[in-house]
Amino acid sequence: MFDFNKFLADLEKQLVELAKNTFQENWQAAVKDGLDFLENSQVKLEKYLLLLNNGDIDQDDFQSLIAGLSDLARMEMLEQAGLKAAQIDKFRIQLLAVIIDVAFKFIV
Repeated sequence: MFDFNKFLADLEKQLVELAKNTFQENWQAAVKDGLDFLENSQVKLEKYLLLLNNGDIDQDDFQSLIAGLSDLARMEMLEQAGLKAAQIDKFRIQLLAVIIDVAFKFIV
């Protein structure tokens, strides 16, 4: 049985590591933005994970759905910190990749 809370806990841990590795000075802002994104996308994320877990969608469909959540990742704190758009976009893409990796670890 898929445990969404364990998934979120692992994902949050990975988010902190990603933020620290990506932004040495502004990693706290990246964590805040990442957590805000997870909160804003939680309902959809849980739905997509259940669909994947139940075999209603395959891995490719799941990856496409997660990529579609990108608009919910606003990264306002990183923007306020004055980071370049390219840096923020790179972090956003890496965060989506982490979500996919953690999901596959828990489900597949």
